[in-house]
Amino acid sequence: MLRQQGFRVDTAVLHTGIGLASPVERRALRLQQGDPVFRLLRRRDADGAPLSLDAMSLPLRMLPGFPELPHSSSVYRILLEHYGIEAAEADEIIDTAEATAEQAEILGTQVGAPLLAIRRVTFSQAGVPFEFSHDLFLAERTRVTLRRHGARWKRAAGVTRHS
Repeated sequence: MLRQQGFRVDTAVLHTGIGLASPVERRALRLQQGDPVFRLLRRRDADGAPLSLDAMSLPLRMLPGFPELPHSSSVYRILLEHYGIEAAEADEIIDTAEATAEQAEILGTQVGAPLLAIRRVTFSQAGVPFEFSHDLFLAERTRVTLRRHGARWKRAAGVTRHS
């Protein structure tokens, strides 16, 4: 998205690793106890300045050989080209957070700086969850734009209009 908006995007891979899925990862990715995940931590920069800290977990049972691939480019492109997995939809929760000392150092900001925290579970076209992410964006450099469709988006569930 950033490139489409005219930004130069750089990605720094800060950490990669394989581990057993945590209870939160198991729930999000519909995994069993003992299933391994690949964890990826990256910092994304826009026009040379830090923008976000992205933590991603992927189920290894779906992605043989994934740890050996390069991770500084689009993970979605890698998933499509190597595994035929394409994002069809995602559930996202957007919240606020304050930067911890470690996050502030990585993002080049102050401890306690406001962040937008986005938790996401991404699903394939077959409805299978393949990504669990927790991304932290510097609030001072981020704008969220939402668009609603149709006339019913603001009505309460179960409420019908009578003529």
